[in-house]
Order: sequence, then C-alpha cells, then structure tokens
Amino acid sequence: MQISSVEVANSRNRDATDFEGDSFAKLTPHSISDRFFRSHWQSFFLIAMVSWLLIGNAYRGANTGRVHEDFQTFYNAGYRLNHGQPLYDWKTWSNADDLHFARFSYDYTPTVGIIARPFAVFSMDTAYKLWFVSQVLFLFGAIALFAIFSDYALSGTVPITICLITGMHYWPTVCNFDVGQVNFLMLFLLCGLLVCQKRSQFTAFGVIVGLLACVKYWAIGLTCLLLLQRKWRASFAAICTFAGVTTLQFAFIGWSEVGNFSIVATKVVTQVTKALPSQSVFGFFRMLFSETAFSKPMLPLNDIAYWFACAIACASIAGISYFVIRNTPVSTKAVPLKYALTIQSILLLLPACHIVYFIFSLRVLWILLFIPARHSSRGAYITLGAASLYLVAMHWPFPDTGVWLLGFFYWSLALWLLSMCALLLADKPEPVQVTA
Repeated sequence: MQISSVEVANSRNRDATDFEGDSFAKLTPHSISDRFFRSHWQSFFLIAMVSWLLIGNAYRGANTGRVHEDFQTFYNAGYRLNHGQPLYDWKTWSNADDLHFARFSYDYTPTVGIIARPFAVFSMDTAYKLWFVSQVLFLFGAIALFAIFSDYALSGTVPITICLITGMHYWPTVCNFDVGQVNFLMLFLLCGLLVCQKRSQFTAFGVIVGLLACVKYWAIGLTCLLLLQRKWRASFAAICTFAGVTTLQFAFIGWSEVGNFSIVATKVVTQVTKALPSQSVFGFFRMLFSETAFSKPMLPLNDIAYWFACAIACASIAGISYFVIRNTPVSTKAVPLKYALTIQSILLLLPACHIVYFIFSLRVLWILLFIPARHSSRGAYITLGAASLYLVAMHWPFPDTGVWLLGFFYWSLALWLLSMCALLLADKPEPVQVTA
C-alpha cells in the first residue's frame, strides 16, 4: 500500500493541530516544572549528594590544624586597607629570611588585597569560613561554565559528576583550600573564556583576560593567543582592561605603593624562588645548579649558567608551543586544545610556580578528558593519558624530598606534551578502514 504525499502532508497538519489544540494547552508553568523535576530528579539528587560529600571532605581536610598562611596574608592586607595602612609593608620583611618572607609577606597584586577587605571585617576564623564558601562557589561556577561550553545538559550526570570529583578530589585543590588561596576565582574566569570563545564574544574574552591579569600579572600572557588568532579588538580590550583597572587600584591605595610593590616583586622573583621550590623550568635549573634552602646543587655552577639554561629552556617551550598553535587550523575542536596548551606553557615558564597554581591545569584536564574522544577514535588515547595523569595528581604519591621535590614540574611537563599531541591530532583525518 502506497501513501501519497498529500496524505503525508495532511497527517503532519493534523499532528500540528493536535499539538496546538491539546498538548500545548496543557503546558502550564506548573506542568513544565513538574515534568522537568520528574525527569531530572535523579540527576539533581546524585549531583547534590556528590557535591555535599566532596565539600564536607574538603572542609574537614582544610581545618585539620592548618595555619592557612596565604589567607592570613590576604586577611592582614585587607585589614591594613580597612584601617588606612600601607598595603605593601616591605620594610618589615627587608631583613627577614627568605622562607619567612615567602610565607607571610603580602607579595600579590592590589586586587587580592581589595577583594579581602570585606572578609577582614570579621574575625579570622569566621572570615576563613566565608572565604572557603566563596572558593567552593567559584569552583562550582567553573564546572557549570565548562558544562555550558561542552553542551552538557542536566541529564548528562556522568560528565558533570566526573568534573565534580576531579575538581574537588585533586591534590592542588586540597592545597588551595589548605592555604586559602584565591586561585579558584581565576579558574572560574578561565572557564568563562571557553564560553566566550564558543559564542564568538571576543571583546568579552579580552575583558576577562584583562581581569585575570589584574589578579595575577602572568595571565596577560593569554593575550598572545588572541594575537595569534588576529583578534586585534579583543587584544586591545585585554590590555586596556588590565591597564585601566590597575591604574584605578593604585589610585585607590596610593601611588606611593607602586614603588613598594616593585621592591616586593623583585624580592619574590630573586629570593623567594630560593626558599620555596618553583615547579617550573626556573625551579628545575635552580635545584640543578644552585644551592637553595631545600636542596644542594646537583651540578654546582654559577648564576650565568643558570640563567643561560633557563633562557634556552624557555625559548624552546615557547617556540614549540607557538609553532604548534600557529600551524594548527582554527576549528571548533582545536581552539580549546590551543587554550589548554597555552595554559600549560605559561605554568612551565613562570619564575615562581607552586603546587597551588596547578589548579589551572584542572581546566586542561577537563578539556583533554572530554574533547578529543568526542571527535576522533584516536582521541581515546588522549583521554586515557589525561585520566592517568589525574589519578597521579589525585593523591600525590611521591615524597617532597630529593628529585621528587619538583614532582609537579615533571607532571606539568607530561601534561604539556599530552596537550600538544592532542592538538596535533585534532585535525588529522580518521584512518579509512577497508573491509573485504
């Protein structure tokens, strides 16, 4: 029996009429919400339960006799600003030993001190609890933005739960909660960059890069990726946002703080890297060539050899990253991988890079866990490599002595190589399978 095209058209019209007359008339706000919660209540329950368990575990771990030294530094900075005192009290620390200076002096941008001002109104204990809640919210916000970028609906419980577990049960996350760092705010903004890229809102992208750089100046390096993509307006927005906000901040805290900040920043770069291990090429060659507070040199050489080795290594990493990013076509699947490679390159090249900074590698892990396998069969190997690296960083199994003192540098180098492989494979055609 054959059905004519006229009968098919009439059937479609009847279906549309029935939908408009019956089904649509029954769709009230109450019925819509009722259907939504009936279909997604299991996802809500699972995500809420996992979140609550992870938050409780993180809070207990962060309050087991910890000093929260970074938060104490932020709190004291906010207290000084609230009482009209200078933000950078470098004279107090000018004669202090490097380790004491590294742990308790305020050597951050004015942004962090200004953010800490409302917390400094409360007692230290109450302020830290509020700070912990704010950091958890930023972490959850970062996961939500990554879910938006990846088009994960609420029904996609598995990927969201994986993001929650990897986000909360991750050694740099534990360290950030322990010391009370501000890096979760930056992770939130970094995930916002992915959403801006997906929606082609490049001016907003540039503004967010400028705000990131106001929190920690090294983030201005993300402008290089905009320049490579010839996004001139976004690059201009990033530079203007950074310059404008920084100018307003120093105008607010006093122009005399510019000189104090330059002195503190110089001390951080030149001396603190000798007191605390830097998980970057600078820390690696410092431990290799120079005597530090935590190690003896393996190859005792002078500072000229140290700086020469650092220059060669930095040029190599930057050059390889530039070549791979520049020669990979711009596509939907390649762009997030370019961001992943850029973030890891910046972390490897930082003069002072500590374990807490590898919270930014969390976004790189999320990209490598979900993006490559979605587009090609060979991407499964990238996903497997990213999962293996996460399992290593989930509970750091190596001692903080000897060669393993820079264990996260080796881990970061492996993640950088994996990001580069993922980008090189992004636009490779799938092998054709010939069947007999």
